[in-house]
Amino acid sequence: MTHRISSAVRSRRGPTSGARVLWGWGGIVLVLVLALVPHRASPAGELPLPDAPPLRVAVLPFTGQAPSAEYGFILSQALRDGLAQLRAVTVVPGHQIDAGADRLGIRLEAEPTDEQLLALGRALRVRAVLGGTYGATSEGVRVRPWIADLAGDGDVARGEAITAPTDTYLAAPQRILAEMLLRLDRRLTAWETQRIQRLFGDEPTAPEQYARYAQAVWAEERDTPEAHARALALLNQAVAADPNFALGHLALARILGVASRWTAIREVRTALAITPDLAGANRLLGDLLMAAPDRPYDMAMQAYQAALVTAPDDLDARIGLADARLGKGDVDGAMQVYRTAIAVEPRNARVHYGLGKLYYDEKGWYEKAVAELRQATALDPDLLDAWVSLGDIYEEKGLHEEAIVRYQHVLAVAPHHPGATYNLALTYEKVNVSQAIEAWKRYIAWAEQAPAEQEWVGIARKHLARLLRGETPPAR
Repeated sequence: MTHRISSAVRSRRGPTSGARVLWGWGGIVLVLVLALVPHRASPAGELPLPDAPPLRVAVLPFTGQAPSAEYGFILSQALRDGLAQLRAVTVVPGHQIDAGADRLGIRLEAEPTDEQLLALGRALRVRAVLGGTYGATSEGVRVRPWIADLAGDGDVARGEAITAPTDTYLAAPQRILAEMLLRLDRRLTAWETQRIQRLFGDEPTAPEQYARYAQAVWAEERDTPEAHARALALLNQAVAADPNFALGHLALARILGVASRWTAIREVRTALAITPDLAGANRLLGDLLMAAPDRPYDMAMQAYQAALVTAPDDLDARIGLADARLGKGDVDGAMQVYRTAIAVEPRNARVHYGLGKLYYDEKGWYEKAVAELRQATALDPDLLDAWVSLGDIYEEKGLHEEAIVRYQHVLAVAPHHPGATYNLALTYEKVNVSQAIEAWKRYIAWAEQAPAEQEWVGIARKHLARLLRGETPPAR
């Protein structure tokens, strides 16, 4: 079989009833709530079985005027960080929220109406939209949350006000998260409980630096050069003001990514030196090492294994470990990691995606690969790389129209998706040269501005030049 990793073909590895209901808080604290929310203890070495299907949630910036406009980002990001500790939860990225609000004419800087919240939730295909308002009081900050629950006909529940001192800025998000989990009937595992308790144990830095971190994360998710530059500036300011702000170093590493890989790796190691059990840090280190040109698989495997020590239920770390084993040539070992992960969490789209790619790229099992990738897209329609991989397989099998449909689906959601744009141009070369020319022009115009795409731009220009000269595309 032919593989799509060549000078010509690429692969990529890489979320109306408006009835008002009072959301009772009653002074709940996180420790009490976690005691009330049952979790399933797991035998040593085993992963806990999921208690509920994956939960998709959108968190909006809270709205208010005091103590500062940035305080709304603090509340929002703290909730998002808390939700990120939960294994079967997907938090909708900021750019998708922005796009959905723009389509519906909703202004996020103003408190939306109940009808707008429910409409936005449906547009984002989420179970819940979470947000709230805040304002200054003599005792600190008064926060009143709301949750738009899309179950059934949907309703918007407004919570009782929470008042907390400004410097204990995690207190309100901690209580909001706990009550939200109760409302949505989410059962925590022992590991999730531990991670949440560590996250909200104390404020990791001053409110000003956490606000910069929160604004940077939201800006980066907008995925524009301007937003990227703003995010970098904010995070550099935050860690310069507080060199011991581990979350800031970790976020800086994520934003630097492959464009400044070794700088990003240094930031992750700085974060781990400050907080050795920082959730997600070792997994990110493994991902960065896997993306390094010399592919230090042994070092990446060590990072993923370290991630699994503190978070045995981190399936993304298991996927990384499988990829590292695959890089070392241990195909059967990698396959076993994937199969174990699917047995534990059969509704995890990324695991099905990884197994589907392995089946095809390493074993050449067409039917099994297509079945896994289709399962991945059914479980998570927003997992765009799974759609791209499905298109790649169809293209290699000569099903060009099937491949084009998959690539176009991706580009309808993400117009500049690199793999879909590039591979769509390649596929058009076999069925419609004029469309191939236009596709290559679109890719080049965008990719010239993207540092991570530079190695592919030159290849794309050669393809375009051949087509413009009227030459037959080379066989692949």
